[in-house]
Amino acid sequence: MKKSIMLAALIALVTFTSCEKNENDLPEVRASNLTPHKIGPDRMNPYEISNMQVAFDRVSSEFGLPSTSLSPNSAYIEVQLQDEDDEELLADDLSINTFDYPPHRDIVLEGDYSDWNPYNVCDTCVTPKYVTVDLNHSLPSGLVLDTLDMVYFPDEDPSWSSLLSESNIEDFYYRMEEEAYNLAGVDFGEQSSGKTSLLNRWTPNGNIKYYDKEINSPDSVKLEGMRIVVNKGIKSSRAYTDSNGDFSMTKKFSGKVRYKIQFKGDHFVLRNKVGKNQVVSTRKKGSWNKVITEQKDLYPAITYRAVYHYYNFDILNLERPYTSGNRIKIDLKGARSTGPKGTTPINKEGRKILVYTEIDNVEDITRIAFHEMQHTVQGKQPGLLSAIDLYSAESMATGVEVFLTRMYYPDYTHAIANLVTPGTPGVEIKTGGYTGLVRDLVDNDNSPEDYCSGFDLADVEDDFFSSQPGTWNDWRDEIITNRSTNQTVNKVSDLFAAWKS
Repeated sequence: MKKSIMLAALIALVTFTSCEKNENDLPEVRASNLTPHKIGPDRMNPYEISNMQVAFDRVSSEFGLPSTSLSPNSAYIEVQLQDEDDEELLADDLSINTFDYPPHRDIVLEGDYSDWNPYNVCDTCVTPKYVTVDLNHSLPSGLVLDTLDMVYFPDEDPSWSSLLSESNIEDFYYRMEEEAYNLAGVDFGEQSSGKTSLLNRWTPNGNIKYYDKEINSPDSVKLEGMRIVVNKGIKSSRAYTDSNGDFSMTKKFSGKVRYKIQFKGDHFVLRNKVGKNQVVSTRKKGSWNKVITEQKDLYPAITYRAVYHYYNFDILNLERPYTSGNRIKIDLKGARSTGPKGTTPINKEGRKILVYTEIDNVEDITRIAFHEMQHTVQGKQPGLLSAIDLYSAESMATGVEVFLTRMYYPDYTHAIANLVTPGTPGVEIKTGGYTGLVRDLVDNDNSPEDYCSGFDLADVEDDFFSSQPGTWNDWRDEIITNRSTNQTVNKVSDLFAAWKS
């Protein structure tokens, strides 16, 4: 029987438009040319409390346990999302594992994404999500929930440790699950040996990398901070990759499990309506050592690495993006022939990014992610994104893009100037606002318009933020006033004039 419940929460309002112009795009990878997972038929949930009770009654004598009435310790819930705000509420609860389809069913044919949609709503509508939560856990308020089953996980019941020896308790957990699956008529994912063994329960682990064809890395790129979820039916666990890309779960499982990469961080989440922001394994027992090579999977993986870098690694003493409140939502879109490659909507104050870079060019995806992340930093100052001069906003983001991208690709340079006459103001640039101003202030490339060098990137950013309300000339004057010891400071006015006469 289903129970409709309303539980507790907060709501995310996450908006400014910045962009990188899109040139030489590849065709978009759309749902129309990807294959969805085929979800199997409905079946009984083995962990449902009454089924687990029968399983216990059958195996308890094997372990000398007295008759006991089990009490549920978790709930299996369908979250009836009404709109994208509901989706954001659920995504902000990092303590739970969400599924795009009912996990008591299974993926019977591997595809590229999940299109589970039991209500036949439109392609662009938000569809239900499924979670299993401890009974003591409160989901965000404002969500409409249906409890599908009250469930029982034996290895999450602490009472057994006082009744069974260390050598017997793992066998007991295994036998409970095995019997419950048999009663439900669901494949347990393991051949019965007729006896139990501590080897039957195991801890999922593995390593996650992606192949970077730009540097032809033979060992691939190790992905740190990736959220990995495993599940066997509605039972799930999660872990995060370390600096070597390694991970290991805290829960043990019996039989085969399915691994899944979820591109979520503590302060941000990557999203895509056709599901390419997750990578799913086949059902297996043993380690999952995954090297991401396919275009559809590289897109979120590379974007994730750049965003994770901006939060956790060296960014040359620049300011970090938001670390409190609702997470930044990064919506991955398909590449398009015209328009920006990335936007940070003004009205979301830097808490939402739209990226249109579905290609396999690792350097390109990396630089655009760095560019847009600098705009999220701009969004931290109330009202700045809507008031700031376009040239200032884009020049600052372009400069950060250049120097952070060079950490991975030392030869990277943003090809901004098409034509320049030495010593003459009025550089012709590709797109309005995307100037090489910051690059020229910091580096010493000796290009014709490069009148300055030796300024510190973090200082230039500080002057950018202190130049309220953020006009081109205000920023120029802040640099001249605050960085008077720089030997080329007398050329700052000329440089600003060259890039925007």
